[in-house]
Amino acid sequence: MQATTTTNFNKQLGDVVRAAASRQAAVQTLVTFGCKYAAENAGNMLYVSQLVAKLLPIKGFRTGLLISYVKDTCAVEYTKAKDGNMVFKPLPENKRDGRPLVDTTKLAAPWYDFEKAKADKTAKTVDQLVSYLEKWAGADADAIDPTAKDLCAVLLARAKLFKNEIAMKEINASNSEVETQAA
Repeated sequence: MQATTTTNFNKQLGDVVRAAASRQAAVQTLVTFGCKYAAENAGNMLYVSQLVAKLLPIKGFRTGLLISYVKDTCAVEYTKAKDGNMVFKPLPENKRDGRPLVDTTKLAAPWYDFEKAKADKTAKTVDQLVSYLEKWAGADADAIDPTAKDLCAVLLARAKLFKNEIAMKEINASNSEVETQAA
């Protein structure tokens, strides 16, 4: 790579951004292949395990997020094999809770957006909970047992606190992402 100057900075920046986006897409392609292979080959997670093993030593790569994505997409656990290496192993039928070995519909969502999608779903659920509790708390006082009304007030306060915690995590994550991109 050539020395960075004021003349070539923007070109080098564009190259870095394109390379990062290309890397994310390439990893998604490999994960998709590995998961589909597992679905067709009795849960053989060899390719996904190899991918994660090779990515683990790379500093700055979000392997924890990738592992969470695979565990959510496939009914697997990430565990130590007899040889000491960490691998994905299919969960036994009785521990899958009716989940398929591989939920191929989840492969359409990219692994690098997994946390955001999960947080969005949680935030939506908490918003709905707060809405229901506010309606219940505002109901006719004669229609609700006073003990239930007190419980509703406590639940509403806790739900609003949790909603604020989610908002703060999103702000911190955004700030962290901006700092990472700036570094």
